[in-house]
Amino acid sequence: MKCVQEKFFDQLAGVWDESRNKDDKKLSQLIEMVGIQLGDQVLDIGCGTGVLVPFLKKAVGDGGGITELDFSSNMIAQAKEKHKHISRISYVVADILKYNPHRTFNRITCLNFYPHVQDKDMFFLRMNALLEQQGSLVVMHDISRATVNNIHGQSAVVTEDRLPPIDDLGKLFVKAGFVVEVALDTEEFYFMRGRKVK
Repeated sequence: MKCVQEKFFDQLAGVWDESRNKDDKKLSQLIEMVGIQLGDQVLDIGCGTGVLVPFLKKAVGDGGGITELDFSSNMIAQAKEKHKHISRISYVVADILKYNPHRTFNRITCLNFYPHVQDKDMFFLRMNALLEQQGSLVVMHDISRATVNNIHGQSAVVTEDRLPPIDDLGKLFVKAGFVVEVALDTEEFYFMRGRKVK
C-alpha cells in the first residue's frame, strides 16, 4: 500500500517537468562538482522524472552505468519514457531506506530529494553501505535552502520536509563515516559532497 508521500509524487509526475524551472547550466555545474569519472557507476536517488540523466550520462561515458531510483512508480515511468533513447540506464522503483541491490556504487547523487527522507540517520548508514570505499555521496538542490523550505511549507503533505543548515547536514555526514569535501549553501543552490572513509 502506498504512503501519502508516494501518492503525492505519483500525482505530480505528469506535470513535474512543466512545473520546474530547469536550469541546464546550473545542473551541468552541479554535476561537474560531483566529480564523476568516466566509467563510474552512479546511483541517482529520488530521481523523479530523470532530470539528471543526460548530465550523468555525459559524465560517466559509454563505459559507466546509471541507476535511477525513486519510490514513485509514476515518476520512474516518466523517466523511462523520456530517456528511452539513452543506453545503460537502470530504473528502479524502491524506497531508498529498503533498497538492497547487492552491489556498490562509485557515486550517489541526491538532487532535490533529501528533505523527504524520513529517517535521516538510517539514510546515511544506507548510503555508506551502498558506496565503495572512497566513493562519494552528494546532497544538492538547484535552488536555495530558503526557497526549498518556503515551497515545502506551502504543502500540507511535505510541510515538515525541511532542508537543514549546511553545518547540521555536515554533522550527519561525519557521523556516518564520511569526510565532507565541499559544503556550499548559497542564494543559488545547496551542495554537499562527502567521501566515504569508513
